[in-house]
Amino acid sequence: MSKSTLTPKQAYYLKQLQDAETNGQSIKALAEQLSIRIEALYNYRYTLRKKGWLAPVEHSTRRQASTNSSFVTVPTATSMG
Repeated sequence: MSKSTLTPKQAYYLKQLQDAETNGQSIKALAEQLSIRIEALYNYRYTLRKKGWLAPVEHSTRRQASTNSSFVTVPTATSMG
């Protein structure tokens, strides 16, 4: 996927979002720092991901999430027999 051209505002928010990610800053904290509505910042992030400037979100699957579970399988009378 080739990257689309950014508007000056998009370029500004790209830098802000990248810096926040590098520093471990939350989106909420960044929005407060920039005095922007959090929804607007999420919209910029979505647009920048769609244009290929930010990496897409990697979602975990249920199977991946369940491998970290502390639950164990316990045999029951119906499963034994």
